[in-house]
Amino acid sequence: MDYLRPLDIMFVRNENYASGQMFDSVKLGISRAAELCGQILITPAP
Repeated sequence: MDYLRPLDIMFVRNENYASGQMFDSVKLGISRAAELCGQILITPAP
């Protein structure tokens, strides 16, 4: 994913994904990005 580095994209990893719900990961990403971003794109990973 090095090709994404110039695009100023932030990835947030939920280390507790196995014990939670997918929406817990969404909430984690939103909370980390809310103060830094004007726009947020949320997409599930394979």
